Amino acid sequence: MVSVRSLLDSSSPRQYSACRGGGLGWGMPAAVGCSLGLDRQPVVSLVGDGASMYSPQALWTAAYEKLPVTFVVMNNREYNILKNFSKSQPHYLSPRANRFIAMDIIDPPIDYLALAAAMGVSARRIERASDIAAAVEGGISSNRPNLIEIPISATFTDRH
Repeated sequence: MVSVRSLLDSSSPRQYSACRGGGLGWGMPAAVGCSLGLDRQPVVSLVGDGASMYSPQALWTAAYEKLPVTFVVMNNREYNILKNFSKSQPHYLSPRANRFIAMDIIDPPIDYLALAAAMGVSARRIERASDIAAAVEGGISSNRPNLIEIPISATFTDRH
């Protein structure tokens, strides 16, 4: 997340919201709160797909309040932060067996565009890394809640 933040350019140091480890589920509702606390100014929330599933109702709240929050869901189809934490614990069996129960979000996969639509939020999926900046800028300038899903996989990064 730190490397993503270093690539963002903003005149407002409070415009981007992100959460690192230990706070799964906090990021999206925190972005809603940030926008409310900043007199409904635009906020961009950078969140992983696993963390987003702890509090998807934040999408509905943003829609209800008509907040200009852009939720950027980086979708690698797994709870990667939990897998990495478990790998750092020498007594955990999952990493040694390379078997992480319920940490892959693939069966069934989450349809973030449908989830956002169900909560009253417009959404789009970005397939090319070169389109991310324009999508985020468009989300900010829309002045309404929106979601951008960015699939992250070997095939995604190999194309760019």
